[in-house]
Amino acid sequence: MAQVINTNSLSLLTQNNLNKSQSALAPLSSVCLLVCVSTARKTMRQVRRLLTVLPRTSKV
Repeated sequence: MAQVINTNSLSLLTQNNLNKSQSALAPLSSVCLLVCVSTARKTMRQVRRLLTVLPRTSKV
């Protein structure tokens, strides 16, 4: 997970160096990346909770 984030940030940095005219979009894209990562973590937690709860309910 951390490796994917690192590669994404590296690609964002290279894109920023190439497109200096679009430097205003750089912070926005990094914020979007952070939001995507945080939402992905939240959904993974919810899925894990469901997976732990479902077997208990199905046994009963």
